Amino acid sequence: MPNITDFNNITILQTAFIGDVALSLHLAEVIKKLHPSSHITYVTTPQAEQLAKCAKAINKVIAFDKRRTHKGLKGIRHITNQLQASGTDCIISPHRSLRSSLITLLSRPKISVGFNKNALHFIFKHRVRYDKYIHETQRNINLLSIFDDVNVEDIHSTSAEIEIPDKDIIYTDKLLHEKLIDHSPPLIAVAPGSVWETKKWGTDNFIELCRSLKHKHYHVILIGSKADADLCNSIADQTDSVSLAGLTSLPQTLCILQKADLTVTNDSAPCHLSELAGTPVVSIFGPTVPEFGFAPRMELSSVMQIPDMDCRPCAIHGSKQCPIGTHDCMQKIDYIMVLNAVEEILSAIR
Repeated sequence: MPNITDFNNITILQTAFIGDVALSLHLAEVIKKLHPSSHITYVTTPQAEQLAKCAKAINKVIAFDKRRTHKGLKGIRHITNQLQASGTDCIISPHRSLRSSLITLLSRPKISVGFNKNALHFIFKHRVRYDKYIHETQRNINLLSIFDDVNVEDIHSTSAEIEIPDKDIIYTDKLLHEKLIDHSPPLIAVAPGSVWETKKWGTDNFIELCRSLKHKHYHVILIGSKADADLCNSIADQTDSVSLAGLTSLPQTLCILQKADLTVTNDSAPCHLSELAGTPVVSIFGPTVPEFGFAPRMELSSVMQIPDMDCRPCAIHGSKQCPIGTHDCMQKIDYIMVLNAVEEILSAIR
C-alpha cells in the first residue's frame, strides 16, 4: 500500500451541495497536516469556489461549471487537462457522481481513491467502504485509510482553518453598520431556507421564534442565498429583524457567522457554514435524521427533532412534499422548544 507522502499533488473532487463542500474542507485540512509540503487542488462548483478558497489548506481551486460552461464530455476534458497540466498524481473523490468518476478516469493519476458507492467505482484504484451511519467528516477522512502512513482511527474530527479575504471583511463590517445601529451580543443568525421543501421548519415557526428573540432584546439577522431573499425579507418585515439574504457571498456569510453568537437553521448548508466559522448551531431536523452523518458536531451545538416517529427518516435529503401529507416531523417542533435550546447555549457561552 502507498504512503500519502509519496504524492505531492493531491486533488479532491467535491462538486455537490454547499454543505457537502463545507464538510469536505476538513479532509483537506487533515491531508495538509499529514503531508505539509503537499499541493492540494480542490475541484468544486462555481457556487462553492469562493468558499473553498477560504480554506487555508487548499492551494488551488478549480471551478467545474458542470451544468453550463463545462457541460458534457468536452467540459470534463477541460478540467482533466488542467489537472494533468498541474501534475496531479493522486485524486481523492468524496463525491460519488458519474462526472467525478469520469474526471478521475480521464485525468490518469498515479493513484485514485473513492467510495465503493461511487459511480463507476471500479475505475478507482482504491475503494473504501461507504459507511452510511458515521459523520460525513469522518466518512471523508476514512478515504485516507488506504495509505500505509495514515491511521484514521488516530485522526479525530478537526476544524478546517479558514481565512476570509480582507475585502469581504470590510464589506461585511460596512453592511452590518448600515443595517444595525447596535450589533452587540447576543447576535443570532437565522437561516430559514433549504433546497428541500420538507427540510424547512416553516415560515410561521421562524416568525414566532424571531419575535421571541427580539422580545428578549437579542439581535436577529436572517441569512440565505438570493433564492431565500423573499422568505427572509418577509420574516424580517414581520419581526423587526434584519435580512441580509442575497446580499452576501459565501466568504461574507462566513464573516457574519463568525460575528454571531449562535445560528438557528434547518438541516442545511448554514449549519455546516456556521460550525466552519466556529459558531454553535441549533439545527432543526425533520425528514432526515442526525444518524445520516450531517448533524452539527460542536460541543455546544444542538439538534431539535421529534424522536420515535415511524415515518422518519423518509429520505436522505428530504423531498418536495411530505410523503404522508402531514409534515408532522417539523410542525410538532414548537418554537418554544427551539427558543429554549437557544437560551441554553447562550447561557453556556456566557
